[in-house]
Amino acid sequence: MDCTNCGKNSLIQVPEFEKTYTVCLDYGEVLSIKFENLDKLKKYKNHKN
Repeated sequence: MDCTNCGKNSLIQVPEFEKTYTVCLDYGEVLSIKFENLDKLKKYKNHKN
């Protein structure tokens, strides 16, 4: 997969706690954040501020 910003193939995945970041090493931008455990997010579904 190539970076949509610079077109290079320098993407890495960086795990951090409950999330995985996809980062371009050449462009220096986080392209996506994936939550690994969606059950922890579901508690916010009907949360009122």
